[in-house]
Formats: sequence, C-alpha cells, structure tokens
Amino acid sequence: MPHSRATKERGVKVFLSLVLVALLLLESPWFFLFIVLIAGPLILTSISGGWREWCIWMGMLVGFILFAEIRAKMGPTVEARPLFLYAIQLETLGGLLPVPAIWLQDHLQAGFLDAITTAIYLSYFLIPQVVAILLWRVGGPFARFVATTCLLFGVALLVHYFFPTAPPWMASAEGMIPPLDRILVRLMFSTSPELAAEGFQASGNDVAAMPSVHQGLTVLAMIALAHHYPRTRWIGWAYAVLMLFSITYLGEHYVVDGMAGAAMAWGGWRLSGRVRGTEAEVGIRPGI
Repeated sequence: MPHSRATKERGVKVFLSLVLVALLLLESPWFFLFIVLIAGPLILTSISGGWREWCIWMGMLVGFILFAEIRAKMGPTVEARPLFLYAIQLETLGGLLPVPAIWLQDHLQAGFLDAITTAIYLSYFLIPQVVAILLWRVGGPFARFVATTCLLFGVALLVHYFFPTAPPWMASAEGMIPPLDRILVRLMFSTSPELAAEGFQASGNDVAAMPSVHQGLTVLAMIALAHHYPRTRWIGWAYAVLMLFSITYLGEHYVVDGMAGAAMAWGGWRLSGRVRGTEAEVGIRPGI
C-alpha cells in the first residue's frame, strides 16, 4: 500500500512538472527550453523526494521565470525614463576616476578575454542551479538559499521599476561616456543568432542594471556553499570576483551595480536566516 501511494504521488509530480514545462515552452520556445534544460536535474531529483522538496524546486524555477517575465513586461514602461547620471557619478566618484568598463576595454581587450568573460557571464545560468542541487543532496542550507533567491528577485524588481538604471553600453550609445564595445552581444549573435535573439527578447528590459542580479545570485550561491563547506569560501569568492570583473569588462554593468547586488545577497541571506525553520533546514534531506 505505501509503495502504491508513493508511485501515485510521483506520477502526480511528474504530470505537474510536465504541465509547467509545457507552459514555459509555449511562452518562449528557445530561451525557456534552455532554462528548462538547466533546471531539468532539479525537477528529476525532486520528483523522487517528498512534496516539500518538489514544491521548493518548482517555486525556484517559477520564481526565476516570473522574474524574467515581469522584468521584460515592464521594459516599455521603464525604458521611457532611464537613469544615467547617478550611476556614472557613483562609478567615477564624481568624475575623479575613469569608468572601469572603458578603462578595462581600452587596456585589456583581446579575443581570448572576450570569450572567457562571456563564458563566466553565462555560467550564471548554471552554477547557482548546481549549488542548489548540491545543497539539497547533502542536507545543506537549501531552503534558506531558495528563500533568499526569491527575496533577491523580488527586491531587485522593485528597484528596477523605481530606479531604471541604464547599463554602461547604453550610456556609451547615448554619448554620455566614451565608446564601449558590447562584447557579449557581438559574440552571442556570431555564435547562435536565433538563441541570442530569443534570450535578449526574453530579458526585454535594458534599464535593469542596478542592482546586478547576475552578481547578486552568484554571491548568494557562494555564500550558501561556504556556509555548508567552509573550505570552499576562497574558491567561491574568487568566482564572485571573476563574475564582477566579467560583467564590468563586458560593459553590461557598472562596478557599483555588482556591489549593490552582492550587498543585497548578503543582507537577504542574513534576513532569511532569522526566519524560523530555514536555518535548521528541518526536513530537507535527499529523497533517494
């Protein structure tokens, strides 16, 4: 009898997962197929666990998609009122320093560095998922990581709406800072035009530079990993620094965007740790 019940529950979870995936693919076939493929191991492993684990996995996937969708839909509204000057002033300390993205491209730009930084930038779509799987499998702070991720997405959306900040490449296109090569777009479209077009269309909001969710989620994943495996903290921080360098060098974010994202990740992690039940990770254990 218990075996029959477990089989029925697994069947229900498989069905609901497939429905969710189908809805995502109907929304945007290429881009969300990429997201679903990345999240596939999460869905498959969670199906073998309890309902709580499955709901957390689904919540994380839906949260990621909703973040992308809401940010894209509010694009036309916020792009009519982009903010440029405050970020440039913060970045240059009121004009005392050069814009880091400009300086880096002027002094360091090379083909191999373009490829490396683009790969690091794109790893944002994979590494946090891998960290989440690991934390769940080893009984780490999985629920706390997911809760903080959703909090980070929510707060970032509010900031993106009320302070729609233009990234360096847009400021350069408007003539507000010196010329800047948008390396990421150039490389992605030269590699896979269709997938790149779908991805940029899905993001749909060019004035969402502050804070950098790219940097925030990267730092959050490294904090969560180091929380369970303290010896990984130096590798984690090295990766976080490389991500900050990459988003700056590519002209996708200012340094201050990345620092704001990192601060939000740290603050969200501390806040979620005060919520009852997340610190102890009660009940979160592998289902296999």
